Amino acid sequence: MTIASALIFLLLLVPVMILHIFLPYLSRETISFGVTISEDTYYSKPVADMRKRYALTSAVLFGVLIVLFILVSFSDSEPVLSIAVPAYIGVTLVGSSILHLYFHRKMKTFKASHPHATAANKGTLAIDTSFRKQRLVLSNKWYLFTLASSSPVSFSVWRITGKCQISFRCIMTFRGTSRLTAPNPTASCCFPTFCRSL
Repeated sequence: MTIASALIFLLLLVPVMILHIFLPYLSRETISFGVTISEDTYYSKPVADMRKRYALTSAVLFGVLIVLFILVSFSDSEPVLSIAVPAYIGVTLVGSSILHLYFHRKMKTFKASHPHATAANKGTLAIDTSFRKQRLVLSNKWYLFTLASSSPVSFSVWRITGKCQISFRCIMTFRGTSRLTAPNPTASCCFPTFCRSL
């Protein structure tokens, strides 16, 4: 694997790694590691320490995995690389699942040993669903606005070119450049769907 392809693969993995590390900080204040708790308990020192420990442990886990993947990716052996990518993904999934289950069980035991950690039921919530009796579907006349706004553009393109289809083929190369080839009345660089439908 070349350095460029290894960097592209790492750019795909870094956002996943960051999301896993900050997972406990991205959840609601009433849920910690999948366990419902009160907001006061969420901000308590033991639970905050648990979140920090999770973030540190997952950062170390993913850091070691990325370093190992970088070391393996510089080998020129194709069979090794064909095993390295699925192995990295599999170890990431299994490792993050085991880590999350470990902290989930720890949070459940913390909640059981601290009765004040349970979220208090603050009252009854009444929901009025009578709005469903009203007409919620928009009229099909909204499509007229789209038709009216796109028709002048389509007509202008047709008037400027003199015909709908552009008489050359545009080929994009993998280097980001385009080249023109022999005339082909059925191909179009712009508006391909519109031009072929007329």
